[in-house]
Amino acid sequence: MTGFISLSQMLDSFVILHPPYRFNAQSVLIGGWEFDFYLGLVGFAFMVYFGVIKSWINQKTYRSLYLPMLVMVFFSLGDMYRPLFYSPIPFMDSQRAPTRFIIIPVIFLITLASIQFESSIKHWDWINGRKKS
Repeated sequence: MTGFISLSQMLDSFVILHPPYRFNAQSVLIGGWEFDFYLGLVGFAFMVYFGVIKSWINQKTYRSLYLPMLVMVFFSLGDMYRPLFYSPIPFMDSQRAPTRFIIIPVIFLITLASIQFESSIKHWDWINGRKKS
């Protein structure tokens, strides 16, 4: 099984909820759970804004996580993982569906987004509706 056909299909899997079974580009019946990581538009925007943008700006210690996450995303696209799958490297042939690689970066980004959102909430004065100095 190949990974996401394109980057737009990957982004589509976060925003649009698909039926459990559908046909891929090669007219093969596939399980939608292999390609759906539904967060919704608000959840995806939350993950990108707080997990990527705010975390990159505010937390320099987490920047070293972005390269491994990009590598995992890269391997979940198309047939990028196929050479490693057929290589003699131990345990590289254990993952049948490369689309599953994206779940690790998503979990990390949601965790980073939660940390940044919590720090944003701590700096907000809820009674007067303005930022604390």
